[in-house]
Amino acid sequence: MRTRVTAGLAAAAALALPLLVTSPAFAAGPPLPDGNHLYALPCSDKSDLYTVDPVTAALTVSADTDFGCVGAAAFDPTTGVSYAFHWSQGQLAPFVAATGFIGAPLLLTGGSSTPDGLAIGLDGKAFTTTQGDLYSLDLTTGVQTLIGPMSVPCLYAFSVDPTTGKFFAIQCSSGEIYEVNTTTALLTSLGSVVVGDPEDSQAIYDLRIDTSGRWWIESQPIDDTALWSFAGVAGSATPVLSGPFMLGSDVEYTEAILITWDPVLPATGLDGFAAFGLLGGGVLLLISGGVVLITARRTRGES
Repeated sequence: MRTRVTAGLAAAAALALPLLVTSPAFAAGPPLPDGNHLYALPCSDKSDLYTVDPVTAALTVSADTDFGCVGAAAFDPTTGVSYAFHWSQGQLAPFVAATGFIGAPLLLTGGSSTPDGLAIGLDGKAFTTTQGDLYSLDLTTGVQTLIGPMSVPCLYAFSVDPTTGKFFAIQCSSGEIYEVNTTTALLTSLGSVVVGDPEDSQAIYDLRIDTSGRWWIESQPIDDTALWSFAGVAGSATPVLSGPFMLGSDVEYTEAILITWDPVLPATGLDGFAAFGLLGGGVLLLISGGVVLITARRTRGES
């Protein structure tokens, strides 16, 4: 469970424009666009990769991956590879979400070993957020390079919009939404979003955006985690609750969600993931080392 608590945010929250209001009680979520896939990654002693039903937030075990506790994950649309933070080991791990195969993890250096957020642009360039600072991230080495201070902490929910290529982040406790300039680290406030009952101590800890531009949020009420979605900054709809993440009759604790989509390779007409299935093994073998089994759970804020 993330425990990092941000103080002194009342003034920032008060300045946020009222984009979205408190969401209603349970309502089924919408389906994903064709070719989009939603996953959840655990932060527990489990090591499974889950596919997520966007309508109900029900989980299905997709693969045994040795993930351990994952703090954030993002998809690189230029390669079909996804990346996850192994918080307890301070590592960045590449994997193919469709199969759960993980390449050798890389040690995160040059910044925090436990970054808050991870986003990968449409050009394959990656960025991390840590305690109000923005870094670029080299996906081949794990090296982070400081771009500059953003002056707003707790931006765990950090993602790219695949319809525009723009980056967005949501402050975890105030719900303020920002567009992130990844060249200058400048934040532009666009309003705010509230999920659940404000008295529930609910916080927003992950954001992924599908290819229709719909925003998907992972939130943490006290001990559970839940899936929400809304039409994005250009929309007027309030967040819709798909439900808590449920594996059968049990609530599964997750801190990271992931959306991937299927590119089409014009020269072949092959689905991008199908092609990667043929070539991905060779790509990942370029990364030396072995898979690390991680069982320790790291709570956000222990840095």
